[in-house]
Amino acid sequence: SFDEQDKINQIITILNQMLYAICHSVILSVGFSPSIGFVHSGNIESFVFDVADFYKESLIIPMAFKIHDSVNFENIDSQCRKHMRDMIIKEKLLTRITKDLLTLFHTDLEENDISVNEIWDLNKYIPGNVNYGDK
Repeated sequence: SFDEQDKINQIITILNQMLYAICHSVILSVGFSPSIGFVHSGNIESFVFDVADFYKESLIIPMAFKIHDSVNFENIDSQCRKHMRDMIIKEKLLTRITKDLLTLFHTDLEENDISVNEIWDLNKYIPGNVNYGDK
């Protein structure tokens, strides 16, 4: 039960849930399946958990202790969201996860061939931030 955890574990749980959502979105955006895990198995998000494990030790755990030392415990959720948002921007996390996944699967893309503002379209990347719908 979340409410029965101590504060540091609550913070880690909140941050991990946000990390899972980010990893899930990146996995889908590059065309991989979130359910085909290598370490984790038997869950619809097995690969999400595999990928998230790359970042927990270096990003999530230190951030959790930083938050724990500075947060007003009445607003843990909002403080976690603020710190996570700042870390995503500082670490360029979406681009980092994308590049790590492409490297993991030995793609032939050069390091600068992908941008967070591009959209995957079968054989190429197309510009993002464009309304491709009918007028």
